Amino acid sequence: MSAGVGDMVFESERPFPTAAVVWAGSALVMLWLAFQTGAYGWALPAVFAGAIAILQFRELPRIARISLRDDSVVIEPAGNRIALASIESLTLASAPQAPDSIRVQGPIVIMHAAGITELPGSLEPPPADLYKAILTRLSTSGRRNANASLSKQWQLQEQKFGPDRVWTYFARQYLGRRSRRPRVAALAIALLATGGIALASLMLPDSRHWSQGVAGFFALVGLSFGFLTWLLAYQGQKYPGARVPNWRRAELVISPAGLWLEQNDLSGFLSWNEVQGVQLNRRTSWWLPAIWGQVPGKLEVLIAGGSVPIWDVYDRPLPIIADVIMSLWRGPQGSARE
Repeated sequence: MSAGVGDMVFESERPFPTAAVVWAGSALVMLWLAFQTGAYGWALPAVFAGAIAILQFRELPRIARISLRDDSVVIEPAGNRIALASIESLTLASAPQAPDSIRVQGPIVIMHAAGITELPGSLEPPPADLYKAILTRLSTSGRRNANASLSKQWQLQEQKFGPDRVWTYFARQYLGRRSRRPRVAALAIALLATGGIALASLMLPDSRHWSQGVAGFFALVGLSFGFLTWLLAYQGQKYPGARVPNWRRAELVISPAGLWLEQNDLSGFLSWNEVQGVQLNRRTSWWLPAIWGQVPGKLEVLIAGGSVPIWDVYDRPLPIIADVIMSLWRGPQGSARE
């Protein structure tokens, strides 16, 4: 496929394999220690470190050429084509990002009607440019659902304001995905520790260089660290919308009169006079998101005494929903209502 005259083209390259080089270097150091000191017990953890290096290298994103066209995103050389009309949501660096305040770069994950597609984070121009360009080409409203709980509300609002002044959003088909890399690293660390136990108990029970006590100590530390890494990886990389019970039944209707929400135990109507602000991606935990580059995926509508969360489970990206809410809340004069 060839790019058209008005297409935006992004080229990706494989990033430098820093993690793979570190693990491979560790394996070489342990092999050197094994042969220099005669403590051949170091050979087994060296093998595990080498295996981790191979896993890290295989996890590197492949080289790709991405073309953003008027109606689709084309990924070469695979030849995959994602119609813009089929895109329900997308994230940058594992979270929805406000296009006017992007401070991170990373992979782009596109949730569309046919599944989930991840675009590499090593793009030129930067992936944030592609992310913002896709957002500007998506429609601001999601699909209509005549069988939904809020169908009566959006139909009445259409009769009052017209179809172009009513926005509806329903749960999308695919939430997103979490990265496998932290869990792969945790599994590798646990296997490395288990290898130490096997080495101490089966291979070198009488070695003065690798006693059972020393191996058991390293095994305990490795298993504990591996479990902690896995736990943080699972919690930090779990897609935020998955924490919302019954997310497949989520519904949101917005009109000049206000917004209606059905989201698990949240159900009701907010007029624009009740809204005091809108925040996208406000951190609720500073240490866990910071470790894994994950920002909570939700939009918060601020009201007196609290906020109403709108989670990233709908068939349009949260930045688009935030813009619709902001424009109606601020009104035609562009200033927040008192």
